[in-house]
Order: sequence, then C-alpha cells, then structure tokens
Amino acid sequence: MCFSTPVARNRVEAIKTMGKPESVDALIPLFRKLSDPRSSRNQFYPLEEILFVALAGVLSGFNHIIQMEQFAKDKEDWFRKMLPYENGFPSHDTI
Repeated sequence: MCFSTPVARNRVEAIKTMGKPESVDALIPLFRKLSDPRSSRNQFYPLEEILFVALAGVLSGFNHIIQMEQFAKDKEDWFRKMLPYENGFPSHDTI
C-alpha cells in the first residue's frame, strides 16, 4: 500500500485511533439538545448525525468536508454503532 498523500496518511492514523463507541455516548444527547436551524424540507439527515460525522472527522485529522464524507463511508460500521444513519451518510455538500 502506498500512503503518499496527506489524506491517505490521515486515514491510516484515524483507523489506529478510533475509540470504542461507549467512549463517546455522552456526546449524542448533547447534539440532540441543539436547536436545528434548517427548514423542515432540509432535514433529511438528523442534525446529530451530521455533527457527529464532522466532529469525528476533525478529531481524526480530516480538515476538509470531502475527507469527512469519505471517512464516514470508510468507517460505516463504526458510525452505525453510534447512530442509525437510516438515510445513509450525508454528502460533503450537506456537511
């Protein structure tokens, strides 16, 4: 495997440092307490799912929304242990 790009190196490091789902259980209720500023027609993805992808992405070293989207898709099983993601994962445009 060649890890010559910064994205590839970040992905490898993120995989090494993914925590156990129970270690972040306290975050989800906090996200649910936030008021959602989006109009009802733009709420296909629950706000807590979008925020969790963004936070986990940033904490794992991904600084761009396209990287966060790919990270969520790469770690789908891990993310689904936290939240249902019934509508799939938000695109970078949604994040």
